[in-house]
Amino acid sequence: MLLTRGARVTGAVVCVLLALIAGSWIARDLNTADGPAQLWRFWESGPSGLGQASLTTTLYDLLLVVVYAAVALAALRSPLAAQALVAAAVITLVVRLPALWVVRAGWMRQWSGPDLRDRALWSAFAAIGGALVLLIVAAAGRRRADSAYDEDDRVPTRPLLGAGVTAFLFLGVAGGATLAWEGWTAFDLVDISRRAYENRFTGEAGLYTPLLGVPAGWLNVTLGGLSLVAAVAAVARARFSRPLGLVVALVLAGAGGMYLSIVLRGGLIRHLDELPARGQLLVYTQLFYLLAGVVVLAVLARRGVHDEAGDPAPSCTPRR
Repeated sequence: MLLTRGARVTGAVVCVLLALIAGSWIARDLNTADGPAQLWRFWESGPSGLGQASLTTTLYDLLLVVVYAAVALAALRSPLAAQALVAAAVITLVVRLPALWVVRAGWMRQWSGPDLRDRALWSAFAAIGGALVLLIVAAAGRRRADSAYDEDDRVPTRPLLGAGVTAFLFLGVAGGATLAWEGWTAFDLVDISRRAYENRFTGEAGLYTPLLGVPAGWLNVTLGGLSLVAAVAAVARARFSRPLGLVVALVLAGAGGMYLSIVLRGGLIRHLDELPARGQLLVYTQLFYLLAGVVVLAVLARRGVHDEAGDPAPSCTPRR
């Protein structure tokens, strides 16, 4: 099934609008902060002073912009972009849904004024609405190929066998590690109080969450689950495995890269053996996220095989 030209253009336009929404918040923070370096440090560890409390974004806003740009280009170039639109919609819901309760939480008033909170809430509604539109376009904007060798049907959709197995291994380990860490944290916090663990999903617990931030518990559970889904889809060579795997890999690489920046700037590498076992395991896990993200991006970005009988894409086959 292929996307109609109208559906492809609509999907691309929605992605551009979503990128503009996320990009406008990043631009606002760049204008508020003392340059990109301070904004990056804020993304790493939150505010180090009262002057940074008004910053609103996280690294995931930047990753969303990258996803939207890539999916918009894919929608314009390929009639087989339905799965890419779905992947963009899914990651949008993961990142933006928490804003519906984080922005309206009473504790957020100490960090931002009512006007800024209202703008953030409307932006979240717009992003969620855009994600729903992408899902509708991907489902309703399909058409059948005119023939077995439809002129527009050029892009393979299934990963190669080796790429699928590689993605399965790296995404599977990354997803399992993420959920294992969250389970370990839950075990520790529930012993203290059930409320302490619930706060990991609401953004409270005395941990600073930016206005457009994603609570740690929510992010770990959803990203870990998506990683496992993408891993199974990749080894099964499902049609949607490449776009979903690429999006998840981008998030993993971004998170791992940011943690590597923290490790290098803080000199943790030189003192790694002085950390407790849990601290060392955390560092190794985050660095594995970076490795897994880069490897999966590399293997799934390669051209795969056509989704009919595993043959090469029709463009590589002589017409009869």
